[in-house]
Amino acid sequence: MNGDAGHDTLDEALRFLASFTDYEQKAADLLTRRSLDLDRMRSLCAELGNPERHCGRVFHVAGSKGKGSVTLMLDQLLRGQGVATGRFLSPHLEAVTERIAVAGRDLTPAGFAALVDELRPLVARREREDPSGLPSFFEAVTLMAFLAWRRAACHAVALEVGLGGRLDATNVVDPLVAIITMIDLEHTRVLGDSIGEIAGEKAGILKPGRPALSVSAAESEAGRAIAR
Repeated sequence: MNGDAGHDTLDEALRFLASFTDYEQKAADLLTRRSLDLDRMRSLCAELGNPERHCGRVFHVAGSKGKGSVTLMLDQLLRGQGVATGRFLSPHLEAVTERIAVAGRDLTPAGFAALVDELRPLVARREREDPSGLPSFFEAVTLMAFLAWRRAACHAVALEVGLGGRLDATNVVDPLVAIITMIDLEHTRVLGDSIGEIAGEKAGILKPGRPALSVSAAESEAGRAIAR
C-alpha cells in the first residue's frame, strides 16, 4: 500500500476517476440537493463487503469552517495515544493522495492507484447493469478510504465530511462521536438559504445514542437547529 510507483500509474488512476461526475470542480454548477443520494453509496459499500463497518471507531466531522483542522488534530491526538488511525480530508490542497491517510501518512501514488484498481470490477459491473449507479468522484474516493482503513486494520478514523452532512457520501458510517464545527452560509443551492437550514443538514451526521459535540451556542440559530 505504501510502496512507490511511477507517475504513469497514478495518472492512469486519475484518468479513471476523472470519468466520474466531479461535483467539486467540473460539475459544480450542476450540483443540487437531488444530486446527492445515500442509497447509491450504501449499495456500493454493500458490494464491497461494507468496509465502512470495519475501519475502526469513527470520529465524524462536519461544519462550514474548521472541519479540516479539527480532523487533522483528532488524527494527531489519537496517534499520540498510540492508536492506529485513518484520516480523510476533502478537498485536497496539492495532491489527491492527501485525502486518504493511514497512520498519519498520506497514501503514496502506488497505494492510491492500487485502491482504484480495487474499484474497477465494481465499476465495470455497474456500467453493464446499472449505469445510473456509477459513483461520483467523491463517492469513489470515499470508498477507497474505507477499503484502505479496513486493510490497515485501523482502530480509529478521523473522517471529514465533504459537503453538508445528511446526504454526504461519508454519512454511511456509524460514528463513535459526531462533531460539528462553525456554521456559515455556504452551498445555499444545496444546503439551504439560512444558517438554520444549513446547520440542520450538517446535523444529519448525528446518530441516535451517539455523543455529539458542537461549537454553536445553544441559543444561536445554528445551535437550535442542531438541537432539533
